[in-house]
Amino acid sequence: MQSVLDSMSSVIHRFLSVFDLPYQTWLILQKVGFRLVDLYTMKIPRSLWTNMYEKHYPLVAKIRRDYIIVVRKPRTVASLLGPAGARG
Repeated sequence: MQSVLDSMSSVIHRFLSVFDLPYQTWLILQKVGFRLVDLYTMKIPRSLWTNMYEKHYPLVAKIRRDYIIVVRKPRTVASLLGPAGARG
């Protein structure tokens, strides 16, 4: 019985592991032409939701910071013409 619980715990931990969302988001934004302007980090305040989540999934890594990515898309000729290249 203990081995079943251990294997379930490792499966839960594998599927609920921390995903590097800021980095993956940046890769996608960079691929479509955005340029990084600034990057901020913000401490995540304790809340009822985080307390319940940590109690329910004690093996999952704790996330204490959030990232704010500020980007700029370079202007192109198409963007200056407006939607669908309409001339006004």
